[in-house]
Amino acid sequence: MLYLTFNDAPSGIFYSQVTDTCTFIRNELDEEVDLLSFISARGFFRERKKIKTAFPGARVIPMFPGVANWKKNSLALSLFLRMKRPRVVIARGPFATNLVLALKPKVWNGRLCFDARGAYHSEFNEYDVSGSDSLRRTIGEVEKNAVMKADIRLSVSGALVNYWIENYNYVPGSEVVIPCTLGNDFEKGFSRTEAVTGRRKLGFADHETVLAYSGSAAGWQSLQGSAAFISALMEKNAGLRLLVLTPGELPAVLEPFRARIICKWVNAPQVRELLLACDYGLLLRERSVTNKVSSPVKFAEYLSCGLKVLMTNAIEDSSAFVNAHNAGSILDLSGPVPLLEKPPQEEKERMSELAAKYFRKRSFTKNYKLILHA
Repeated sequence: MLYLTFNDAPSGIFYSQVTDTCTFIRNELDEEVDLLSFISARGFFRERKKIKTAFPGARVIPMFPGVANWKKNSLALSLFLRMKRPRVVIARGPFATNLVLALKPKVWNGRLCFDARGAYHSEFNEYDVSGSDSLRRTIGEVEKNAVMKADIRLSVSGALVNYWIENYNYVPGSEVVIPCTLGNDFEKGFSRTEAVTGRRKLGFADHETVLAYSGSAAGWQSLQGSAAFISALMEKNAGLRLLVLTPGELPAVLEPFRARIICKWVNAPQVRELLLACDYGLLLRERSVTNKVSSPVKFAEYLSCGLKVLMTNAIEDSSAFVNAHNAGSILDLSGPVPLLEKPPQEEKERMSELAAKYFRKRSFTKNYKLILHA
């Protein structure tokens, strides 16, 4: 089997959803796995080292400059497919999938899985993630081609499958749904001892209630848009503390509460230690198609660390999970501001058990087998 990525830099998400998945398939499903990653030439040797450290034996190739020139990477992929002849290719994203499709069946004619992480046309146009007018104009056709021509599809949510049906007339039946699952670090789950140690390191008192925001400052994360509501939470809950794990600047509206806020940006392996020190995880996204169909890995990470999730109803599958399992609260940012009580240890353990049951890779063994063998 070959796992193919295109323009995905190593990060916490890359490790949990790519290298950890390759390791899982190799170790748990007894499948020979190759990882081939096309990455930016900028900082190439540094980033290649990260990927090869996470998955020894990975092949990492500098992509042709400019994502808009994605088709020009076809020759390198062609040579790899001719050499390796994998039975199955899992291609992460529409560009990787279309690179393989362009080589079927003349160069390679195995089983192709489109590993879809979101609604790409919406993401490119709602949040301008590419910064390229040509990509915004063409991404819809690229995505449609991947959806309609792959042999099987891996969707991160049921809402994403519905998006394909509504936008591309996809007929369901040749897909599996696997949400963003826990990385190996987070599979350890909740630990009372580690939680106490983490709180002491950060200076949180045992009686204090602590909110966590973990994520980037990207537009769809909605940190700036939800900052006023977070400010209102801090004002109404006098003893509330806030841990912000983001590389961005703290929104100005939160500055009056600076003494109760800790801002840090840490490497992926350190995130679990910090989240264990908290009580609630924030997932306050705005309503958009990008968010509706998404499956944020932080949702699973929050639960694994024992955190109840405070979220808006923008993320369809995650909102349904919270309601079904009493795993937090669905908030209206224009509605009343809640009073937050510190959850008991038993609830923290229950959240972690939910994560272990529903968001570990081994919970989706059957689906991975369908991708590889059906």
